[in-house]
Amino acid sequence: MRLEKIKAGRFVCFAPIAHGGFVGKPLRLCLSRLSRWRLKNIGCLLSILLLASCGKDVLAPKEYANYIRNEKNGLQVSKTIDGFEFSLLYKPVEYIALMQDKDENISKSVLDEKTKPMQGMQYYTFTIKTESGQELMREGISAENEYYERLDYIVSYMQNDISLIDGKDTLPCALFHYERNYNIAPQNNFVLGFEIPKAEENTVTDKTLVFNDQILGIGKLMLTINSNAIKNIPQLKLSK
Repeated sequence: MRLEKIKAGRFVCFAPIAHGGFVGKPLRLCLSRLSRWRLKNIGCLLSILLLASCGKDVLAPKEYANYIRNEKNGLQVSKTIDGFEFSLLYKPVEYIALMQDKDENISKSVLDEKTKPMQGMQYYTFTIKTESGQELMREGISAENEYYERLDYIVSYMQNDISLIDGKDTLPCALFHYERNYNIAPQNNFVLGFEIPKAEENTVTDKTLVFNDQILGIGKLMLTINSNAIKNIPQLKLSK
């Protein structure tokens, strides 16, 4: 066996050459030094290109609103229990601003003006729908007084049984608005608002709504919006 000087790029090493000219493991290790050096530089270039191309999508107002409402994007989650379907929709302030006037185009100045009063809060729509199509107040009741008991609970007490787990914080429901539909549809919407914890202002965590039901007979309900779904929300295209 003999040693042979081998040059690979700017690397020089000596490797044993076996009978028949077969270059063993030492040469492969030598050549791998060159490969690692090249890969390191290529890796840096790829990282730069990746950072330049990983910006969020920019959607026009209509497409943006459709994205928020599409369950496939994870901003709306639902669960069915004992004949009731419960769903939770996370609503960015940009989405709320668009829905106020159904804007087809919106400028940055108008958007800022609309969203300024909403800062410091996070907003959701909580929906309860009956599978039977019956009005929520009458679903499963056996006496007329139960109708009014259910209505009184929803109007006067339900807010106290709703909270949001946001990171390490459990937040009380600071905003509660019941959109009564007066028997027009089987679903009832509740607009909810929670303060954004100071510790979470610059981070995004999973959001879990907790509803400790006292009137429908379902007990404790939990609905979670994954933090990745919030992080992946596209940017809203603004007009000039």
